Amino acid sequence: MLANFGERHATPRILTLIAGGILSGLSLLVGLVGSLLQLLAYAAGSESAGKFWQNEQTLLPFAAAGLLGLLFLWAAVQRAVARLLPIRPGSPVNYLTVVLGLLLVANQLSTQVTAQPPLTYSELLAQD
Repeated sequence: MLANFGERHATPRILTLIAGGILSGLSLLVGLVGSLLQLLAYAAGSESAGKFWQNEQTLLPFAAAGLLGLLFLWAAVQRAVARLLPIRPGSPVNYLTVVLGLLLVANQLSTQVTAQPPLTYSELLAQD
C-alpha cells in the first residue's frame, strides 16, 4: 500500500525504496555472513564437505538476491531490466515487486537444495 501511495508522493516513495533496500541488504548480509561462518567451520574441520556444500547452496541464493536487489536501486539497472521485463523504471511498486520476487526465488532455490522426504498426512495433522 505504501508503494502504491509512493507512485504519486515523494515521502512514501522514499520509504518504499528504503524498505526494499533494507530487505535486500539483510538478505545479502545473512547470505554472506552465513557463508563465511560455514567456511570457517569447514576450515576448522568441524564440518564435512557435503554438509558445507549443502549449507553454501542454501545461503548463496540469498546473498545473490540481496545483491541483485541492491543493484536494482540504480536507475541504469532499472532501465536495462525494463528492456527485458514490462516494468516502469523508477516505480516504487515495481522495485518492491522485483525485490520480493528475488527473495522468493532465493527461498525456492534454497528449499529445493535441501530436499526432505515428503510429509505424510499424519504429520500434517499432528502439526495442527
